[in-house]
Amino acid sequence: MSRLVRRITASALLLATPVGCTGGAAAPDGGVDASIVVIDVCDAFTGVDTACPLASPVRCFALCEAGGCFCRATPAGPRWACETDLSCVPDCGPLDDGCGGPSD
Repeated sequence: MSRLVRRITASALLLATPVGCTGGAAAPDGGVDASIVVIDVCDAFTGVDTACPLASPVRCFALCEAGGCFCRATPAGPRWACETDLSCVPDCGPLDDGCGGPSD
C-alpha cells in the first residue's frame, strides 16, 4: 500500500514540475499583445447593404438553420447581407383555430 502511495506522490511531483524550468528566472509568457484590436463584427451592424468592418463567416442575429446576417466581401468592399430563413417558425400559434391542433 505505501508503495502505491509513493508512486502516486512521485507521479504527482513529476507532473507538477514545469518542463524546462529556468531556475526562478522569469521567462516571457507569450501573452497577448495589447495593441491587437478585437472587433465584434455583429456589434458593427448598421443595416442591410451598408458597409461593415471586415468580411467574416460569423453569422449575426441567427434565425433558424440558415437565417441571419453576414459581413460579406463585395466589389464595393465588405457589405452586410442578410438571409431570411423561417423554416423553424410555425405557420401559426398553438391557440389558432384549425392550425395543427390535437386531432379528435
